[in-house]
Formats: sequence, C-alpha cells, structure tokens
Amino acid sequence: MFWRRFVYFLLLIVIYTFYLFYRMWFAWYCLVMVILIPILSGIFCWVLFSQVEIKPETTRVVLKDENAFFTLAPVQHGIVGILTVTAKGKLMDYMAGKEENIKTKSRLASECHYVLDTKHCGVYDIKITRVNVYDFFGIFRFPKRVNYSSRVIVKPVPVTPERMPDLTGFKAKYLRKSNRLDSEIYDIKEYTEGDSIKAIHWKLSAKKGKAYVKEPQEEYNAHARVYLELENDRDEVDKRLGELVFTSRYFLSQDVEHRIRVL
Repeated sequence: MFWRRFVYFLLLIVIYTFYLFYRMWFAWYCLVMVILIPILSGIFCWVLFSQVEIKPETTRVVLKDENAFFTLAPVQHGIVGILTVTAKGKLMDYMAGKEENIKTKSRLASECHYVLDTKHCGVYDIKITRVNVYDFFGIFRFPKRVNYSSRVIVKPVPVTPERMPDLTGFKAKYLRKSNRLDSEIYDIKEYTEGDSIKAIHWKLSAKKGKAYVKEPQEEYNAHARVYLELENDRDEVDKRLGELVFTSRYFLSQDVEHRIRVL
C-alpha cells in the first residue's frame, strides 16, 4: 500500500501545482476531485467493512507435508469482495521453541488465508490480534480488533523402521501371584503362620509329613516398552516419530500391550 499512497500524494502535488499556475474552474475541479474521491472511498469502505464479520478458521490436525491453512474470513461477494484485508499475528512453534510474526493479505472476494509450513511435526499456536481493511485506492486503513487463537497439530507420517520388532519375546507368557484360590496354576511352599487353611495341599502334606500350601499363579503378558529419543535435528525427530507411529500400530494389530517412553 506504500506505493499507492506515494502515487496519490505525487498526483496531489502535481494537481495542486497545476492549480497554482492555472487558476481556472477546471484546475479547481481537478483539485477538489483528487481530495474528495479518496475521502469518500474511505468512508464508504469503512461502512462496508463494519458489516463484515471476521470468523477465522484453522486446519486443526494435519499430517506432515499436508496443506494447512489459516483462513481469516469467508468469501464475500459483491462490492464488499473488492476490499483488501490484512492480518498480523504470531506463530509459536513449540517443538523448536521459537516464535515468528505472520502476515496475510487478500481481497474478500477470495479466501484470505495464510499457508502454514507443515514440513516438520509438532504443535503450533496461531494468534491474531489485528486486522486492517483498506479503501478501494489503498490510501486509508481502518483497524479492527480481533482476539483469535488456535492450535494446529502436525502429526507424523508412519515410516517403516529399518529393523522390524521381533514379536517372539513380546508374546511370551509370564506368571504372577493371583488372589484366586481356584486357579489351576499354582506354586507349592511350606505352610507358614497366616496362610489360609483352604490353600493347604492335603495330598502332598500327607506324603511329606509337613503342611504345604498352594500359592495361586496366573498368566499375563508383560507390556513392551518403546523408547523415543529426541534430538536437535528436526528431520531426524520427524523420522523417529514416524517409526514410532508405525511400531505402535503394528503392536496394536498384533495385540501386544506396550508403553511409549520419551527420553
């Protein structure tokens, strides 16, 4: 908009100079028109813009490298559509720990949006606090306050790891102590004070001449642990996140209980 204002003021100087040297009705008419038309345009555009409702929208969840947009306002048709609107705000990248300024500019006849960079996984916060509208000639600017914030999550794309996990060990059965006295799996130990009489193994006790009790056991599958080690290299982190998603889905498809730990 700077060049439009520069051209206008340059034109105003030329017309005013022309009026000083040629004081006739035509010069006066040109000077009045050059002054009044932008003012009337500004008033008219301000009235139009006061009727436009700013409803920002953001793509909430996308995969890495997918298109994600921050849309400032819906498409407006008619005279309102030729208005030029700009918005300024902040974009916070939590994975990188940095904040940057964002700015978008468009006419209301088309989608006024800002294209988000989704080349890396992470969580991004968008905050818009200032919106400006310009008149038809781009000379006057009218601010409109908004308080909009949104969060965008860029998810990793599953990547097959170089070494597929061996499920042999993950599916092994383990035994642990059980509270069920009728369990078919049990261990044998000598009777100690406090043990339940119902748990006594009478046949073995009679044979050994000592009191023995059954210690109920039950089978269980020990959960697997998947470790994610973070690094300063965003490309490497994206790759490991993709491998983590793939591995987790693979375990779930094979009914393998697992937990994810981040180092």
